Parts: sequence; structure tokens; C-alpha cells
Amino acid sequence: MHMLINSLTAVTDLDAQAVRESVRLVTYVTAADLARPTPCADWTLHGLLRHMIAQHHGFAAASAGDGDSARWRSRPLGDDAVSDYRAAADRVLAAFAADGVAGREFPLPEFGPGLTFPAAQAISFHFIDYVVHSWDVARALGVPARFSPDLLDAALAVAQAVPAGDARTAPGAAFAPPVAWSGGTRLDQIVAVMEHREAFVTAQFIDIPNGDEDAEPRIVCCGHPPPLVLRDRGATFLDAIPAAPPLGLLDLTGRTCPRPVPLLLLPGETALFYTDGVTEARDGAGAVYPLPARAAAIAAELALEPGIGELPGRLAADLLAHAQGDLRDDATLMCLRLADDADGADEVQLLTVICGRPFA
Repeated sequence: MHMLINSLTAVTDLDAQAVRESVRLVTYVTAADLARPTPCADWTLHGLLRHMIAQHHGFAAASAGDGDSARWRSRPLGDDAVSDYRAAADRVLAAFAADGVAGREFPLPEFGPGLTFPAAQAISFHFIDYVVHSWDVARALGVPARFSPDLLDAALAVAQAVPAGDARTAPGAAFAPPVAWSGGTRLDQIVAVMEHREAFVTAQFIDIPNGDEDAEPRIVCCGHPPPLVLRDRGATFLDAIPAAPPLGLLDLTGRTCPRPVPLLLLPGETALFYTDGVTEARDGAGAVYPLPARAAAIAAELALEPGIGELPGRLAADLLAHAQGDLRDDATLMCLRLADDADGADEVQLLTVICGRPFA
């Protein structure tokens, strides 16, 4: 993507124009508007603004070399949502314009653990996101979005760089196939070409051998949080697994999906897979769910009776209690346990927690 815009100065200027237009549109938002639906199927305008604010803060932190995933977490809106959004926009614009940005790599934890991107490429991601999200806000409010022809030409080039074909029809694809466009504005064409509504779909692929005593479970990770291994009454992240960007960004970043690697589980050990809806669940005081500590404690309680097979269900109940029943994102837990008897099969249990409306 960064090859389509010739310089960091150019992409930073284009991004600033997109962000300033998003601020202009958001100034029309009233408290009553926050419940409006948006073109993003899972978000009301309230949820969309929370997402946009979180992305501003995350990219601003990344521009300074801060790769802490906590910087990307959604935060509650205050009494004045417009002021909240303007403050976040001002922060990211100042961050991108700061001295020294040109030579930095941006750590983008939402793209995958440990992944970094050159400044121009990272800001290009932010640029196209806020062109499209400005359109989302405009459509929700019933007002026009205003961009210069030069900006729209650059944004269309970025949108058209997204690969088409089978990659956009496969299950879990980050980008849906382009929508047919036969008229309307250039901005409508950009949105039709993108038609992804969220670029950062992560995935883990786990290969569980069937009947081959010498084969080991293998894993491929594309932007997903690392699994947690429960052993010796403790919990350890398997953060040595090679990382890759989310599915829809592999072609854009010039990277390929890594080869499967062994999961390195010993008999009797349990691997816990989870989505970020689990690790980002918060209690009433804003504290995130302490997954490693709680998983280790509950696994220790279940070691004898009724058994480790109850772990996903017990963790789900514990998670819901922590969040006081108010999960703000999908939460999925899956356990893979290697049997510790000589002829036992691998035990797999999958449990999905059905959340309430996200960011309602």
C-alpha cells in the first residue's frame, strides 16, 4: 500500500485531510444520534465512534514506538462524545506530524504480535480507514462527506490494491468481494471496492493429527493472540509462534502466511485458545480480565474433580461474572488437551460465549 503514495509527507497530509473531515462530520452528532445504525452491521454510531477513537489512540502510540495492545482498547464515551472524538483526532494528527516519525517502524499489535510497519505504510492504513469511516458517519447522519478529488484518487488507488478473487470469498476473509458500482460518487466507488467493513480479521489454524501416533498438533497464527498453555499449575503464553498479519493484509504487506509449527504440547498439558473479547473484558472498575491467573487457578481446581473438560465452561462463567454480564465483544474459548494415557485420543472442547450487542 505504501508504494502507491510517493512520500511520507504526502500520505501524512492525505491522512490529516481524512481525519479533519471525520471531525467535521462528528460535530453533527447529538446524544440522540448515538443509537443510530451505521453501515457497519455490528455497530451503532456509539460503537463506531468508540472504535474510531480507539484506533486514533492506538496509531498515535504506535508512531512513538509503543506496541502495547492496551493502547488500542475501546474506552467508554464521556458525556461529550464530540469532544472525546476531537481530542483523539488531535492526538493522532500531532503524533504523525512529530519529528522523527519518518525513520520509525510502527508496532501494530492488532495486525499481529510483534509486527511492525514502515511509517508511510502504517499511516496509509490509517488513511484509508478514516476515508471509509467518514463515509460511515456521513451515511448514519444523512449528511454528505466532502473530500478533494486528489484525495479520492489516492484513496481509490489504495482500495484497488486490495487483492480480488478467491481470497475474498473464502470463509473468514477480511475483505468481502467488491460491490458492483455503476454510478454515484467517487467515494461511493471507494467504499464499494473496499466493502470489508473491518480489515483486521485474525485467525489461528490448528491441525490435529488423527491416528498418527508420531504426528504433533501444528498451528499457524495470523494476527491472533498467542495460545495459553496450562502446565505445572501455571499458565504460559506460547509467544514463540511465528507471527503474520491478519488474513486480509498478507498481500498488502508483501508477507506470506507462515508455515505450520508444532504446538509443543506434552501429554497431560492443555492449550487454551481465545479471542481478544476474552482478554479485553472489563469489570466495573475498568480492570481487564486476568486470563492467565484465572485459567491456572480454575485448572488447578479441576485437576481431580470433575475434570479438565469442564475448563471452558467454568472459564466462561468466570469471565461473565468479571464483566458483570456485559461483554462488549465476541468471546470464544477453545481447549485442546493431549491425553496422558497411552491410547487416549486428543480431547478437544469448543465453547462460544454469545455476547450481547457489541458497543450498544
